[in-house]
Amino acid sequence: MKRIILIYGLISGIIIAIFMQIQFSGMLDNMTYGELFGYSSMVISFSIIFVAVKKYRDTLDNQKISFLQSFLIGLGISLIATLFYVVSWGFIDGFTNGSFLDTYEASTMKALQEENASSEKIAEAKESMEYYRELYKNPITKAAITAIEIFPVGLLITIITSLFFWIKDKDK
Repeated sequence: MKRIILIYGLISGIIIAIFMQIQFSGMLDNMTYGELFGYSSMVISFSIIFVAVKKYRDTLDNQKISFLQSFLIGLGISLIATLFYVVSWGFIDGFTNGSFLDTYEASTMKALQEENASSEKIAEAKESMEYYRELYKNPITKAAITAIEIFPVGLLITIITSLFFWIKDKDK
């Protein structure tokens, strides 16, 4: 099981790191579809969990896998991919000299102005940006915030995969 987790975790991590490089190589000028691209790439990267669980199940004598076994495989892969995501973000943020928050703030303010948002809503958004700017000054907090972006996606796909195989194998 450890070998499957390591191999597929590395594959998932490399996939998410490549998608991040693609996204940020052209996104700093246009953030319109950044979240859509980002979360889509996470789902694609974590789809490897299904493949890994099936591969492991196929190696078992009775070809039945428990919910816990598939959950642990998915959890391990999710943790490795999350680590790749956090490290990749660290490199990207360093490479861009930390300009992401400035670009994100400018994009958010522009969108709020285009939708004729109230001055209170704009002030709230600026206050929120300043709060995150303060949090980002601490590298541990920055890493935790970054991990929180991706890990729940991996956990959700892990639960769905585990339920799928548990229900499917229950009748064997």
